[in-house]
Amino acid sequence: MKQRCILKAPAKINLHLQIARIRQDGFHDIKSLFVMVDLYDQITISSLKTGNRCEINGSFDCAIEDNLIFRAWKIFCENTGTEHGVVFDIKKMIPSCAGMGGGSSDAACVLTGLNLLFETGFTVNQLCSMGEKLGSDIPFFLTGPAAVVKGRGEDVSEILNPRVLHFVVINPEIRVSTPEAYSWVDQSAEDETVFLDDEQMSRIYNADLEQFAGFQNDFAPVLAGRYPVFGRVIDELEAAGAVYSNVTGSGSVVFGLFTGRKSAGKAYETLKTKYKYVQKIKSLDRIPYAILE
Repeated sequence: MKQRCILKAPAKINLHLQIARIRQDGFHDIKSLFVMVDLYDQITISSLKTGNRCEINGSFDCAIEDNLIFRAWKIFCENTGTEHGVVFDIKKMIPSCAGMGGGSSDAACVLTGLNLLFETGFTVNQLCSMGEKLGSDIPFFLTGPAAVVKGRGEDVSEILNPRVLHFVVINPEIRVSTPEAYSWVDQSAEDETVFLDDEQMSRIYNADLEQFAGFQNDFAPVLAGRYPVFGRVIDELEAAGAVYSNVTGSGSVVFGLFTGRKSAGKAYETLKTKYKYVQKIKSLDRIPYAILE
């Protein structure tokens, strides 16, 4: 058995996100298009020779029992019937409370890495079943790198031959509570949501980039109504050349989509002096490989 597994946990961007009214189970049905991007947390999982403890080294602002990394380890152990002793060393690069899925991606990588490290042979579907008990975005990070996501997040349809898209992302550094953001959408909803169908989403995704304006994010207008900075950032990205700009997830990161690497780089140079957090990134055409040592 190998002693260590090193993984990159990628962030995600929601190119499109529609939200239906709250269900009886307390969740919302969504229709979204997720893409992984080359902004990563790095996770190193080291097997302990003795003991069954879980140690997490990294910068987190929550108790270990609430950390998705710990919870992923716990549910993995429950499914193997053994508490495998491990140390997790985490280098965080994905901003928290940003709508980029950092915690969910970390948890997905933990399930993948533990499965490889301890040679337990779980299938992707089995890992997804574990992951969806922890967080709605986790099945995507086990499936990606681009997918249409439905239900509460557990229904993931991978997009074949994903495009490489170039973005500039800005974090206005407003901490948005996801449950609260959902409640704002519920309060503002007047009619039943009519989702884009899969064919419409596929046609937009594969069309010229200017057609991406046919996508939307139902969180964006309610966030901009409470925090005008979101609208300003979208306007500034578009003024810098973005063909489509929106909030990812429930915020607070705003992305601009550009026609290529050069136009994204030019916008990055323009905007990096205006905001504390500005990144130039691109979407992935494959899930990052794990390294076993």
